[in-house]
Parts: sequence; C-alpha cells; structure tokens
Amino acid sequence: SFEELFTIYPNPAKDYVTITPNPAVKNYTLYLNDCLGREILKSESRSFDSQNIDLNAIQPGLYFVNILRNGVKLHTEKLLKY
Repeated sequence: SFEELFTIYPNPAKDYVTITPNPAVKNYTLYLNDCLGREILKSESRSFDSQNIDLNAIQPGLYFVNILRNGVKLHTEKLLKY
C-alpha cells in the first residue's frame, strides 16, 4: 500500500519534517503544496535516503505532501505545520 512506501514524521510538524522512503523506492520527486494547490517546495531524490525538509520558511497551516515518480503519484499525505 502507499502508506508503506513512505513515512512522513513528525506530523504535525513545527521546524522540519522527515520523509523516509521504503527501500524499494528511489528516483522520486517530492512536492509540498498549500491547500490551494500552489507549489511551496520541490525536492528531488535519487536515493533511498531519508530527506529532512526545513519548514521554518513556511507559514503555519495545512499542506499536502505529494510524491511522484515519472509523473505518477505514489503518495499524498496531509501535513500540518504549526
């Protein structure tokens, strides 16, 4: 299932969020979008490594983490920034 492909924590988050992919997943692009669909952040990964995403520059609110590979959405998760 998609929940097993990526772990996103902590959630809710204040300063940063960590994205940890399942070892079967690499070469993906992460998008952070606001509730209106605007792209706030884009990060590409070519490895299995966890990514720490700095949230200090964005306003508190509800966001969506969208993870795509080759244009296909693998995972979407709500993220609450406080």
